Amino acid sequence: MSKIKVLIVDDSAFSRQSIRTLIETSDEFEVVGIARSGEEAVEKVNRIKPDIVTMDVEMQKMSGIEALKNIMRTSPTPVIMVSDYVSQGERYAVEALQYGAVECFLKGDILGSSANPKYIKMFFEKLRQSVGANLRIVKPIDIEHLEHPKHVHIPIKNTSKIKRKDIEIVFIGCSTGGPNALREVLPKIPLSFNFPILVAQHMPKGFTSSLAKSFNKTCSLPVKEVKHGDKVEAGVIYIAPSGYQTTLKKMGKEAFFIVEENSKYGAPYAPSVDITLDTLVAAYQDKLLTVIMTGMGHDGLEGCKKVKSSGGHILTQTKETCVVYGMPRSVDEAGLSDEQVDLYSIYSRILSLTNRQ
Repeated sequence: MSKIKVLIVDDSAFSRQSIRTLIETSDEFEVVGIARSGEEAVEKVNRIKPDIVTMDVEMQKMSGIEALKNIMRTSPTPVIMVSDYVSQGERYAVEALQYGAVECFLKGDILGSSANPKYIKMFFEKLRQSVGANLRIVKPIDIEHLEHPKHVHIPIKNTSKIKRKDIEIVFIGCSTGGPNALREVLPKIPLSFNFPILVAQHMPKGFTSSLAKSFNKTCSLPVKEVKHGDKVEAGVIYIAPSGYQTTLKKMGKEAFFIVEENSKYGAPYAPSVDITLDTLVAAYQDKLLTVIMTGMGHDGLEGCKKVKSSGGHILTQTKETCVVYGMPRSVDEAGLSDEQVDLYSIYSRILSLTNRQ
C-alpha cells in the first residue's frame, strides 16, 4: 500500500523539522516536501499534489489562511492547521476552519516536551482520515454569489408523529468540517426564531470562544460560548466550550448549563455529543430536535439512541454534503435518523419543524 504524501508548511525551521520528525515516526506517511511560506505552499500543492497539507497559521507575507483559500480554489487538498496561542493565532485558526481546513491542532499539544500522547494519536488519526475528505463543498466558500446544489431533504421514516409545537430546544453536533458547515446554517436562522440552539463542535481547547465571537458577527441571533451556570434562554445560539463537558439541568420550568472538566468523564472528545445529549434527553424528552452534521468517528451515536427512545426527532446531514461522513453515517446506519437533509436545507428544515403556526 502506498504511503500518504504530506506537505509541511511553516515559516519556522524548528517547527518544520519537529513536525517532520513526528510524522516520520509512522510508516503510513511520507513527507514529500516542505514550504516556508504561503506562496510556496500554493505552488507546491499544485505541483507535487500531496494527499494532505499541514499548515502554520501565522506566516510572513501570505498567511496560512490566504494560502488555504488559494489551495481550495486551485487544487482542493485536505489541510490541517497547526497553530500556536501566540498573537491572534487562535482567531486565525478558527477562521481557517471556517474556510475549509479540516482540522486544527496546537503545536504545544503535539510537539516538544509538552506534547500529549492523546493528541498525537488524534493527529495521526486526522491525517489518515482527512485524506478522503469531501472538499467539493468547501472549494467555493469565499466566492461571491455562490450557487448551492438543489435544496432537498430525504424523509426516511414516517415523521407525521412529530408535533411541531412540542419542540423546545435544538441541538447540533459536529466535528471535522463543522465550522465551515455551520456557516450554512446558523447565520440563516432569523431573529424571530424563539428557541435555544446548542452547538457541540469538536475543537482544540479555547478555540470555541473565537468561534462564538465570529458567529455573533454574522448571525441574526446572539451567539455566545456557554459559561457554567448560564440560564438557557430562547432565541440564543450557545456554543459548548471546547476542552470541557457541557450538560444541562432543569429546575422547574428553567434550565441551566453545567460546564465541567473532562477529567470527570474521561471522554475522547470535549465537548462530547453523547454526554451533552444524555442530559438534554433527560430534560426535554420528546421536545428535543437533534441535528448530527459532518464529522469523523461516531460521537453522537449513543446519544441519538436515547433521543430516539424518548421520542425526539433526529436530522442527519447527507453524505454528499459532508466533508467527512462519519458521525451522520453512524446514526444513519443504526436506523436512528428521521430525515437525511443536505447541508443547504438544514436551516429551513429546522425552521419548519419548530414552526408553531
